[in-house]
Amino acid sequence: MLTPVDSGELLRRLGYDFEAYVEPRVEPPRVDVRFEDLVPELASTRLRGLRLYEHQWRAYRALREGRNVILRSGTGSGKTEAWFLHAVHLARERGCRVLALYPTLALANDQVARLSEYARATGLRLLQLDAPRREELEREHGRAGLRRLVGEAHLVVSNPAFVLHDVKRLVASPSRALLEPVYRRLCLLVVDELDFYGPRSIALLLALIEVLASYTGEGLQVAVLTATLANPEDLASFLEGVTRRPTEVVDGRPFRPENRVYIVLGKDLERVRREMLAAVGDPSRLPDDVRRALEDPREFRRQAHRVAAVLQAMGYRVPSPGADYAEILEAYAGDPGVTLVFTRSIGAAEQVYRRLRERLGDLVAVHHHLVPKAVRERVEERARRGEVKLVVTPRTLLQGVDIGTVVGVVHLGLPEDVREYMQREG
Repeated sequence: MLTPVDSGELLRRLGYDFEAYVEPRVEPPRVDVRFEDLVPELASTRLRGLRLYEHQWRAYRALREGRNVILRSGTGSGKTEAWFLHAVHLARERGCRVLALYPTLALANDQVARLSEYARATGLRLLQLDAPRREELEREHGRAGLRRLVGEAHLVVSNPAFVLHDVKRLVASPSRALLEPVYRRLCLLVVDELDFYGPRSIALLLALIEVLASYTGEGLQVAVLTATLANPEDLASFLEGVTRRPTEVVDGRPFRPENRVYIVLGKDLERVRREMLAAVGDPSRLPDDVRRALEDPREFRRQAHRVAAVLQAMGYRVPSPGADYAEILEAYAGDPGVTLVFTRSIGAAEQVYRRLRERLGDLVAVHHHLVPKAVRERVEERARRGEVKLVVTPRTLLQGVDIGTVVGVVHLGLPEDVREYMQREG
């Protein structure tokens, strides 16, 4: 049986200097209520025997009592299950519809896999509908058949771009809007991964919520799911204004296993420091902070890259303290699970992928929005089956796509803000 690579031992063996620390395991508190206590059919799913997290229970109760919900909790904390429980009751008791919006196709595909299992067990009809899926369904069922599927669906999973385009048709002429039967009987609008969107996209989302709330009358309920949100009170006030419902903010803790973090500082830094000193000759001619770093090994570990940049700018030919990411990453091909490798751009992802593919062949794959949807889905499935060991991506796997076998995350360059870093870490 394969055992996970010990990153500390690997880095020491390869001669890297690094810092390391351990983040302890975190698990949200649970309540004494199981999913099957609320919806008995869920006993046949992956939720069998599981008790709800406290934040799931609070969000479910708030929705059942008629309030909007802003559920603020980290990746892996079961936000989807909280609103799905309520959706089952809405479909059974009132025969109304639920529309769930996800920011990317990768996220929607991942959630559909989970929601389909729950929907089959509970008898709900689920329809995933975005631009590519619409074309597929029209080829398979014809336009009339697609409209029939929309009319029969209890739960529609889509993305804001598709729905915004459809709502434009709704405003011009309701009969032209494909999702008009859903809007007419819409009881619950779910906006997942709000923290994925920038300010302009959030403004469009809020406008969309306002239009749908006005079309459905006073019956619309909204559930907003997010890992981070600095000002939930402002959003709550907006939701209360457009839906005429009170809004409850529910905070939850994410589930997180013990996490070991390694920060690679450079390779053979003491050798690099000595070679830099030799190249400089007389350190007294250097800026004071650079000289101090060169003369103090501990300070040099912290400042190695900045010192190298200064010396190179001054015209000195000095060795680089950088890391060879390929020799580190190829070791993770022996892990029992998948390692996600995040880059800062699509171009960087392609470059890393090509270099690793020379070493690892089909054990490595690339995943970004320029890769065709069908190819991305195959990558995700092959990763779940253990046929792919490293997946290189800039953003499309940022928001917690549930491959289920991820054992490591590597950052080739840190993102510009802490929020994106936390999303990468999941």
